[in-house]
This record gives sequence, C-alpha cells and structure tokens, in this order.
Amino acid sequence: MYNSTLLENLSLLSEEEIKEFQLFVGSDLHNRGSYPEETRALIALIVRHFPDFNSPDLDKDRAYALILPSQPYIKSKLPKIMTEINQMLKDFVVWKEASKPEKEFYHHLEWAKFMRTRGREEKYRLAFEKVKKYQQENNKESPEYFYRNYLVEQEAHEWQSAVNRLKDDVNLLNTINSLNLYHYVQFLEHYNHILILKKATIIEVPENIYKYSTNVAYTVDKYKSVLLSSSILISNILLKDVPEVKDFTLLSEYLIGIENELSESVLKNFYTYMRSFCTLLIDEGYLSFNIILFDLYKKNLEDRLLYYNGKINYGSHFSIVRTAIWLKEFKWTEDFLEQHKGRVLGESELEDFYSTNLAIFYFAKGDYDKALSTLPSSSKIQAVQLIIKRVEIKCYFELKSDLLIYKLDAFKVYISRFSDKIISHDIRRKNLGFVNAIYSIKSLLKDDVRKITKIK
Repeated sequence: MYNSTLLENLSLLSEEEIKEFQLFVGSDLHNRGSYPEETRALIALIVRHFPDFNSPDLDKDRAYALILPSQPYIKSKLPKIMTEINQMLKDFVVWKEASKPEKEFYHHLEWAKFMRTRGREEKYRLAFEKVKKYQQENNKESPEYFYRNYLVEQEAHEWQSAVNRLKDDVNLLNTINSLNLYHYVQFLEHYNHILILKKATIIEVPENIYKYSTNVAYTVDKYKSVLLSSSILISNILLKDVPEVKDFTLLSEYLIGIENELSESVLKNFYTYMRSFCTLLIDEGYLSFNIILFDLYKKNLEDRLLYYNGKINYGSHFSIVRTAIWLKEFKWTEDFLEQHKGRVLGESELEDFYSTNLAIFYFAKGDYDKALSTLPSSSKIQAVQLIIKRVEIKCYFELKSDLLIYKLDAFKVYISRFSDKIISHDIRRKNLGFVNAIYSIKSLLKDDVRKITKIK
C-alpha cells in the first residue's frame, strides 16, 4: 500500500480534511459500495498513520490482516476496497466544494428550482426572492457576478415559461442580454491574458480575434459596466509595444476610483497585468517604468492584493526586492524583507529564500563579502538557484576574485546541460548572455572605462 494512488491522494488532505473524510466514509448515504464495513475499517487504519503513512501496519498483507481478521487472503480484495475509498474521496472533494459558504447563491438557486419543479408556487417565490436578494447584496463586478446574473434571468425565464403561457417574451430578452454581458466579460479577461502572454513568448493570435475585440469595445458601452470599461482600457495599453508612463498613471487613478465596485479577484488580475507589462518593459531597457512598478507594488501590498493566505508568491517577492533596490529604496527594502520573512508562497526552504533576497540587498549596498556569506549554497527552486549563481558571480567580479573564471565556467556548463523542458530557451539565452557579458568585461583593459561602460 505504501506507494499506492490512494495514499498519494489522501496525503493531499489536511488533518482536518482527512478526519472529515473518515466521517464521510462512515456515512451510509455516501458509502454505498460493495465493501462498506471494509472501507470504514481501512480508512480508520489509514487515518491513524496520517500524514507519513510509513507504518508497518500499512503493508498490504499486514493491512489486510488488520481489517479482515480471521478471513482467508484474497489477492484482489484489498485493491477493490482501496478503489472504493478512492472513489469516495473524489465524491468527498466535490461535496466539500459544493458545501463552501461562498456557494450560498447556488444553494438558494437549487432550492428554488426544487420548489418550481415540485409545483410549490408560493414557496418557489419566497426561495427565488432569496436568490435575487443574494445577488443584489453581493454586487461587486466579476465574471462570477455576471454569470450569476445570467442564472437569475435564466431561472426567471423558466418560471415565466411555465406560468405565462407565452403571453410575452417570457424574460428571454433579459436572459440573452445577461448572457451577452457574461460572454463579453469572459472574452476580455482571456483576451487581455493572451495579450500579456504574447509579449513574453511567441504566440500567433488570429486576426479575427483582434477584429472581434474591436467589435466588443464598440458594443460594451451600452452595458454601463465598470468591469468592461476597465478591461477595454487595459486592452488598449497591452496592444501598445511601448506605452507611455502616463498611460499607467491614468489607469491606476481610474482603478482607484472604481475599486469598491470590483471584486478582489478582478483587481488582482488587473494589477497583475499592469505589473507584468511594467516588468517586461523594464527587461527591455525602459527603466523609467521602475517607478511605476514600485508604486504598484506599494499600493498592492497596502491593499493586500499580493497576498494569498497571508503569503506572497516567491516570484513577486523577488521582483519587489529588485525594483526597490534599483530605486535605492534600501530602508524600505530592509523593512520589507524583515516583515515578510517566512511569508512566501510555494517556499520550500524559508531561511534559504530569505537569505537569497538578503544577499541581493547586501550586494546592492556594495557589501560583497557579506552578500557572499549570506547567500545560500543552493535552492530546490530552479529560478532561485539561477539567481543564487548570478549573485555569487557578480560578487566575485566586484571583489576581483581569482575564483571568478571558475565560477563562470561552471555556470555556463550548468546552463548548457539542461534541456528546454527544464529551462526555457529564453531563460537560457539571457543567462548565457549574462555569462558572456562578464567574460567580455573581464577581458577588457582595466583602464578602458569607455568600453566597460558600453558593455555594462
């Protein structure tokens, strides 16, 4: 059982979730397979050894004897019991998702549908009023909000079709309009996403997509939606090769004015597009966007739009530090690093991640020895590992160390040996470019300041 799919899947649960799952398996309502008692016995055994699952009791022969004492061994029986538990785990995940408080709208809607299909008109009206009340109270614009709007109009259509005997449009026009609005919202969300991706990689976008986006832009004015208006503004900026700084400033001011009308998830998306585009522009040499990017980071930190369960993505963390350092905001950077120590999402080695950013900070201040002593030797995260090696090389360069040439050779070999599946072509190109630039600078005469400046 040690390497089974069942144990692998159960290891994804939290301690609270696996206890809930044990109750789920214990329910006659959910456990209707061929082995109800056996599945309950096995899940009880598994839960006792959660989360490591390395007990001798979980050896397949030992587990069989524990859950089926005094029964003859049948080779195919334990796998069948495990299969039933795995199927119940899938049912449990779906049930738990549907039971979340944020699914309250759908609970009200399903109850209203139940009353409608059972012919309970008065109870249906009361239930549907709760559906509409929920929608009115949770009215911050988002794709989810407009999808719920469509479901409300669709349900109104179903009811009127049953009672109006086709005396009017039975709410079909409202249903179509709400569906159109939801479609435009979703289209623009995906369209903006593809526009930002196109700036970072090679994507051939069919001409009809651009033409359709133009038609959408002309159409959406009649809907008076701040989400649609904001999406169009972002599209207009992303369509430019190099926008002006004022484009970002005006968009930021507009978003601040309407942020109370948009959901948090929408605001996160919009600011992610803006930060990503700024970062790409900076990488292409448009350094004036560092100020815009830093202002965006400060606002998003203040509004907690960069946090997921109280933590920040490690890529954003690095970018924040890099941007602040470039602007020589050393005190701000130091405070940020200390406040976010151990608060990085996806971080497998908290201390190493913190040390890497701290080393970057010391390097920027010119304390190269301290940067080297702070820098961790390696990281399991490939992107972080590349940063560690580059910072190390830059420190040896600034210190004029004899170790520099060996570190450069080793890094070049390190980059070259990975396939495109592990390191993308673009990342390989940039890192090899970094190595070659250091080689070139080192080979120049020390007093040839003009050439050194040009290469830098």
